[in-house]
Order: sequence, then structure tokens, then C-alpha cells
Amino acid sequence: MVVVNHVTTGHRRIVVGADGSEHSLAALTYAFDQASLRDAELHAVHAWVHPGPHALVSAAQDAAAKEHRQALDEWLAPLREEHPDVEVVEHVPDEDPVLALARASDRADLLVVGSRGRGGFRGLALGSVSHHMLQFSQCPLAVVRP
Repeated sequence: MVVVNHVTTGHRRIVVGADGSEHSLAALTYAFDQASLRDAELHAVHAWVHPGPHALVSAAQDAAAKEHRQALDEWLAPLREEHPDVEVVEHVPDEDPVLALARASDRADLLVVGSRGRGGFRGLALGSVSHHMLQFSQCPLAVVRP
């Protein structure tokens, strides 16, 4: 169950974190629904951290960035078809997901994340990113479970 106060700050922007997990896909669905209901722009954020040194811009890093952009496109494609009225802006930053989502929440009416991501312990109610966003989100937060 998701409970969100429909307070708006006038930004007309919903931000959603995406990592391809089952919880993330539920968050994407909820975010598309909210963006459609609120006539808001949807900002989909798929943050990732390159395992190598950031000072090196290499073919491997470029290839990894391309793979992450393609993955986000694949996750968004069926929802874009269901919600042709929603304008989607994709963000695929090479940075920590908590930092990327906290920054993106600065000018948003709502931040949507899945309750858990890909890793960690299955028994926990919240994953590390959703737990951190409880502290660092700069707008109302929806934590979604499948």
C-alpha cells in the first residue's frame, strides 16, 4: 500500500528511481500513473557507478553508460505506450543513486522509489536507497512495493 499526500510545489515534476528490479518496476508504474494524473513531467533516474577511476574516460566506461541508457529505455518502453500523455526525461548519471535522487528531488513534487532494489537482505522492509531517501528527499516520497 502506498500513501502519498498530493501536495504540489508547482514544479509539475515527478522523479522516479529505476534499477530494473521488481520493486523498481512497480515504482515506475506508480510514477507514470501519478505523472498522468497530475499532468506532470516524469524524470526517470537510473544512477550507476562505474567501477573504475572516474578520471579515466574510456571505451569501457562509454560502453557501460550506453548499456545503462538502453536498459532504462527498455524498462520505460511499455509504460510509455500505456501513458502517451506523459513526457519523460531520462537521466543516467554515473554517480551514487542516493546522491542522484536527492539532487533530482530538489525540483520535484514527488519522488518515487521501490522499497527494495537488487541487493541486500530479502527480509528487510526497505533497501539502502529507499531508506536513505527517507532522510534526503527534498520533496514528498512514495516508497512502492510490488
